[in-house]
Amino acid sequence: MAVRAIFAASFLMWAVGNGIMPLLPVRAGLLGLGNEQIGIFLAGAFASLLAGTLLVGRFFDRIRNPSVLVLVCGPAGALAFLLMALSTTATWFIAGTFVAWGCTGVLIATLNASAGLRFPADRRGKLFGALSSTIPAGALVGGFAAGAIVDAFSFRTMFICAAVVAALASAVLWRPVHGVSPSGGRKERAPSHGLPRSWTFWCFILATVVAAATGFAARIGTPLVMASMNMSNFTISGTVAAGGLLALPLAPLVGRLSDRVGRLGPLVACTVALSAGLLLIPFCEAGWQFWISGILVSAFFYIGFGLGLALMSDLVDEKHMGLGVGIFQGAQWSGGISGILLTGMTLTPETTTQVFGINGIVALASISLLLLAAVLGRRKTPPTRERTTVVEWQSRMTRTSLPP
Repeated sequence: MAVRAIFAASFLMWAVGNGIMPLLPVRAGLLGLGNEQIGIFLAGAFASLLAGTLLVGRFFDRIRNPSVLVLVCGPAGALAFLLMALSTTATWFIAGTFVAWGCTGVLIATLNASAGLRFPADRRGKLFGALSSTIPAGALVGGFAAGAIVDAFSFRTMFICAAVVAALASAVLWRPVHGVSPSGGRKERAPSHGLPRSWTFWCFILATVVAAATGFAARIGTPLVMASMNMSNFTISGTVAAGGLLALPLAPLVGRLSDRVGRLGPLVACTVALSAGLLLIPFCEAGWQFWISGILVSAFFYIGFGLGLALMSDLVDEKHMGLGVGIFQGAQWSGGISGILLTGMTLTPETTTQVFGINGIVALASISLLLLAAVLGRRKTPPTRERTTVVEWQSRMTRTSLPP
């Protein structure tokens, strides 16, 4: 039951986040913000998301009852969505968004850390792949529903619906988190070697930051380009939903495959798809073309996300699960902040080709960091106690043949 609750809560939270995200710059523009201000606003929202993630990484492993994080941030996030619904000025809308995104960061990181503790080690690729399929499932439902609600009713109605779903998600999440035991409590200090110190690990984290920066450039840039073409809210939010439609069956399959052949190949494939989606955006003129770009970009977010979580759970021992998830998700949100800021400051109708072209090339460049991590991972590592987990992770990342 606890595992099912994790999946249900994940679906509900991603349905809200993925449904609202493409429309945030549209709503901010209607409240009087320009492209540069929208970039700063969205960067601030993801900074709040990062802060929530780091909060979990700091406290999840140290408190006796992590469900307290859900009890506090769940209602606060729902109230923040209500504030976004009632806001008629940019100031209050921005304040509500920052609180909502910060609370969402806490809830998502808490959910993933709990999943890392509940999922058996030999099935993490399969189960995290299945869990990551809730992201495209949420995108499919939330993406189409959010745009349709705005077109049929209003932004206020959409944010009220988001508040209700967010409250339901936190209620569902409380049960699996309440039964988790991350460590022995406050009095027990985790060993200093719980997190890896190898170049392999940090090359992977740096690759995540770089690729995430380009991915979020597509996330903010695509709605702005489509809005400038006067496309409907349904079509704009549909870019996220279309990506979810294809990734929904692929995420669990790729996760299961990574348990057998390693993580490197699927991660490289996801990054190549991201680069192709970015390079396609300047040439899009119709809604269905933007949807194809959205499908390619979503491969990185929806499939690569589960692969990364599986790697973190393999690498970090149970007493450091919250910190490990915090580092990985923090790398994603940090890249997102930089990508959003740069895109918001540089994207104009005249610079569309240059902005997305450069981001597409940078996404390809991040593959070199993954390959470097793989090369470093193949080096022989002394099998001491402190490095045992690192050796096992490197094997999972660079394995190229099926196990016996």
